[in-house]
Amino acid sequence: MRKRLGELGLIETGLYTIPEVSELVDAPQPKVRVWVEGHKDKQEPVIQNQLGKIDGKTVVSFANLIEMRVIARLVVAGVKLQEIRRIMDEVSEMLEHPHPFATR
Repeated sequence: MRKRLGELGLIETGLYTIPEVSELVDAPQPKVRVWVEGHKDKQEPVIQNQLGKIDGKTVVSFANLIEMRVIARLVVAGVKLQEIRRIMDEVSEMLEHPHPFATR
C-alpha cells in the first residue's frame, strides 16, 4: 500500500539542504535560496516548500528537489522567474497538485 506524504516520516520524504540542492540541480546557492525562501520584500518563493526549517537549516523534500531541477533548466534556457511562477501556478491549478513540476 502506498503512503501519502502526511503519513511518511521525514527521512522517507527525503531531506535536502540548500547546499545539497545547489549541487544536485547545478545552480548557485543564492539562486536556490531565492527559489525556496524568496527575497525579503522583493520576491516570493518560487516553490511551496513542504518542510521549512529543521534545526535552523532550510530543508526541502524530494518533490521540491525535482521542482528545482526543472526550474534550474528553465532558468538556463532563459525563462524568467516571473514566467516560471506563472506557469507553475497555472499548471498547479489545472492539475490540482501543489508541485506541478514533480508529478506524473
